[in-house]
Amino acid sequence: MQIELKILVAGFLFCGLIFGACQRKSEKTIDRFTEEELTELIVDISIARAAVAPLPHDKADSVRNVYYEQIAEIRGIEVSEINTILEELSREPDRLRFHFQQAADSIRARN
Repeated sequence: MQIELKILVAGFLFCGLIFGACQRKSEKTIDRFTEEELTELIVDISIARAAVAPLPHDKADSVRNVYYEQIAEIRGIEVSEINTILEELSREPDRLRFHFQQAADSIRARN
């Protein structure tokens, strides 16, 4: 009887450890980057979007995808991470606004 109880307790502890490890994995993608890196990524995205703005919609999507692939390669990330970063930032409007303002300032300073 005592052995069964020990096995049951050990099983619960093991499940708790596994569950806890899975929960820590849910770190946001944006938290892996510095604020400066996020701003520079927004600069790249903004420039890419401005470059494709005059193109017809169907062509703009294809060209934007190529630009995103180049941005991802340069930044050492996956294209899917770019989309995830944009989604995560959109859930934090103040932070998103901050990065777009910083990006706009950076682009103006380059001209």
